[in-house]
Amino acid sequence: MDWLLFFWVVLKSVLFSTGGFGPLPSLHSDLIANGWATEKQFTQALSIGQVTPGPNGLWVVSLCYLVAGLTGALLGCVALLLPPLLVLIVQRCHARIAHLPATKGVLDGVVLVIVSFSFIVLTELFQSNG
Repeated sequence: MDWLLFFWVVLKSVLFSTGGFGPLPSLHSDLIANGWATEKQFTQALSIGQVTPGPNGLWVVSLCYLVAGLTGALLGCVALLLPPLLVLIVQRCHARIAHLPATKGVLDGVVLVIVSFSFIVLTELFQSNG
């Protein structure tokens, strides 16, 4: 197993989800496509996640353990913890530079890009359904 690719697959699914069971579709398609996981392992991991106390997202660690053993579980833990850690680092950096005029300009630009992309995606969705 390519550990770096495995870590990237788990991190990608966690980064682009809203937590809890959000990573499920992405993990399911990627792990099944690579032949790393089975439907039974997904069922077992989701069952473990339902009966154990704590956050819903911990089923990912169970799945990583079932798929790749202890190394997989450790990589799954790091992948789950990295996004919140990045948010804390960005928040701390922003707190230090928030008073600078350039910071407001950059954030205004980011908002403009996000609104523009959202408008483009919505336009394409409406055109394809019409």
